[in-house]
Amino acid sequence: MYFDRFFNKVEELYLHNKVELQYRAFANCENLESAVFPLSKKIIIENESFKNCSNLRTIVLLNDEENESVYIAPNAFDYNEKLTFVCKSSSIVERYARENNFRIVNV
Repeated sequence: MYFDRFFNKVEELYLHNKVELQYRAFANCENLESAVFPLSKKIIIENESFKNCSNLRTIVLLNDEENESVYIAPNAFDYNEKLTFVCKSSSIVERYARENNFRIVNV
């Protein structure tokens, strides 16, 4: 499939506005190294959206607790052992990263 070949070459992902990543949106993207999410009122990352992205190192998601509407499915980042979340302290994102044993950098 054309899209599989295209997405597999993506190395950096910068998302804008409201974000809703569907099931397996970027699964198995071997070249993907980072994803930067916008400060947004709505971010949804569904099951296996980033599953098995072997070179994925960094997720930047800086929404803060007061105004965020963030949902990250429990297995959205399965099989990404090298992953670090850059997020705000006490945020939903930090809680997700801790519960799933990912590294965290607070800003």
